[in-house]
Amino acid sequence: MDILKDLHAAGKKILTDTKSPKNTLNVAKPVKVKPTSEPILDIHQAFVKRVIKDKPHKKDLVEFFERVIEAEEKKL
Repeated sequence: MDILKDLHAAGKKILTDTKSPKNTLNVAKPVKVKPTSEPILDIHQAFVKRVIKDKPHKKDLVEFFERVIEAEEKKL
């Protein structure tokens, strides 16, 4: 009989635990990124930020690389 009483008490505890309010103090809040006021001069940094933000198509990426290659070849 003790086993039945223990099971009954455990069942009550499970039901009452599920009805308890959710603790929202420990929930992580989304982090907002503040834009920097300094301009990006490095083409690599600009490319990485653009890809992360815009997620361009592969065709656009190929065109971008072709333009960068042509510009760098002109510098030589």
